[in-house]
Amino acid sequence: MKHKYGAYAGIREVDGQEIHFASRMEFNYYLYLRWLKQQEEIQDFEYQPKAFDFHRRAEERRDLWDKDWLPQKKKYRADFRMKEKNGEEYYVETVGKLRRDHTRNFKLLRQLFPEVKLRVVTREQYKNIEISVSGIIPEWEKGGFKEERSPFLRRGRRVYLEDLQAARRRR
Repeated sequence: MKHKYGAYAGIREVDGQEIHFASRMEFNYYLYLRWLKQQEEIQDFEYQPKAFDFHRRAEERRDLWDKDWLPQKKKYRADFRMKEKNGEEYYVETVGKLRRDHTRNFKLLRQLFPEVKLRVVTREQYKNIEISVSGIIPEWEKGGFKEERSPFLRRGRRVYLEDLQAARRRR
């Protein structure tokens, strides 16, 4: 099923259990972390392990929150929690396109939960991972991001330069 932002969300069966992933990128990153664990590159990982309650934390810890207003009653759940071989723990968020709500959540997390480390996997980082391991991991779902093309207007319609060049070659 296609998500409102164009990601392919849905339930997928992984290791004998059904898990709902918000996007193909999230699912593939799960497969990547599972592969890293099998290769003993990381100690462990969890999918969406903990929800961070911004509103409650701001009420409890006024030393961290100096504003008159409280954040809305919203919980933020990072995609993954990772534990490195050296024992370091951090959270990972996979982001295809960085939107305003992402940056707001990241700022609130940094301010209200300063002890929590968060790493963001962007589209470019994901593409590099996909290039290196998609042939190794059999369940990897291909596809995903369309290459960004910039349109220009021609007679009131959006036209892509690549399409015009292809049409000229066919003539």
